[in-house]
Amino acid sequence: MAQLGGKYWRQFFPQLVKVLLSSQQADGSWPSELDAAQEAAYGNVYTTAMAVLSLTPPYQLLPVYQR
Repeated sequence: MAQLGGKYWRQFFPQLVKVLLSSQQADGSWPSELDAAQEAAYGNVYTTAMAVLSLTPPYQLLPVYQR
């Protein structure tokens, strides 16, 4: 959506922020949605990394997000 920009981004991003911030845990991480076997190996690290990447396009830190 960040690459599409325009109305798509304006409609999508506020909803994404709302969902992610409402599911963020007190320690700043996001809960894993993996099954128990996978969670033992990775925990909430992957989920948190993906959530952080999803929230960063407005900052244009990664080359893929830069315009």
